[in-house]
Amino acid sequence: MTAWQLIFLQSRANDGLYDGDSLPTRNWDWPEGTWFQKRLRYLRARHWQTAQRESI
Repeated sequence: MTAWQLIFLQSRANDGLYDGDSLPTRNWDWPEGTWFQKRLRYLRARHWQTAQRESI
């Protein structure tokens, strides 16, 4: 039996044993101050400045 077959047999939809609801919850936040966020902020500001210059 493959791993996927085992997963589907154990799923709630197939009346299998499912304890996913009893797992501890994890609260997390998106990372802050990443390179991607800084780059996006820079590109948005640059786009806004370009749009402002073109509208004059």
